[in-house]
Amino acid sequence: MNKTLQLILLIEHNPSDIKLVNDLLKQTTYFNYQILSALTLKEGCQQIKKNKIALVLLNLNLPDSKGIQTFDTVIKISGDIPVVLFCNQEEEALTSFLIQEGAQDYIIKEELSSLLLQKTIQFAIESKKMTSELKKAKIENEQNLHKLKKALHDFEETKIDLDDSRKDVKLFKYAINQAVSMEITDNRGKIIFANENFCRLSKYSFEELIGEEHRIMNSG
Repeated sequence: MNKTLQLILLIEHNPSDIKLVNDLLKQTTYFNYQILSALTLKEGCQQIKKNKIALVLLNLNLPDSKGIQTFDTVIKISGDIPVVLFCNQEEEALTSFLIQEGAQDYIIKEELSSLLLQKTIQFAIESKKMTSELKKAKIENEQNLHKLKKALHDFEETKIDLDDSRKDVKLFKYAINQAVSMEITDNRGKIIFANENFCRLSKYSFEELIGEEHRIMNSG
């Protein structure tokens, strides 16, 4: 049993139908409700904008709007609010079509009972909530997938740049080895490094030069 206050908006101009819905919902044990009534489409839209509506119970044929036009207007501003159509028997074919267009459910007035009304309202609210959560989760997953793809793309770009940099370093090192004769000695004057060009000019191998003094060049 849900004791959270649920605002049910009934958009209906027929006084007897308004009274019937109110009387039937007084018998509810499923949720704590408050009925808001609107006699016209314009008034109903104002109620949706002003209040935190849990569900709209909608008659398609109102004094200021008829049929699909009524539905299209309400569904456009209702957002995540479930819309249940409140119709006559002869309108059932239209309401079945409107289920595919975004209506959560429909109730035939001639079949109305307290239990049917309560069950339909509660199921519509829970179903719409679940649908909205799944939609939100899908959007978040798509956003995370996009971020992952971007991260992989950036990684590949960085990897390419790094590979290019390594190639540049190798080319630079090769150019230095070919153009410059270079050795490095420690504070005792002992050779601790010699590049290829130095080895070639000294006619000593790298291993032979390491640990020797620079004057080895004059003795060779």
